[in-house]
Amino acid sequence: MIPWPGLLEPFTECLMLGILSSLSVYQLLHCNPLWPFFGHVFLWFILDISLLFQIQNGVVRLWYKVVLGWLLRETWTLPLFFAGIWSRELSWRGKNYRLTHGGLAYKTD
Repeated sequence: MIPWPGLLEPFTECLMLGILSSLSVYQLLHCNPLWPFFGHVFLWFILDISLLFQIQNGVVRLWYKVVLGWLLRETWTLPLFFAGIWSRELSWRGKNYRLTHGGLAYKTD
């Protein structure tokens, strides 16, 4: 893995950018940081939905699944990213592997 893109990856996610931008607005304008944060998340959601509309030719079914999937994806991205960095154990197709520094995985069972 290339170190810099790997380290900068979390800063491209919705919630991390929302937190950083709302804290920046708070420092610059001394206003409540919740409004810029929720505005950022809402705008990000609207842009994701508009992209989904374009990809699916304007037909989006089961809105509750779309919203739930979007919320799960955005809230679980950072915990899964850091769990992947700190853990060298992985499981694939019912078998356990250990990842080495060279990027190779060896079977452990």
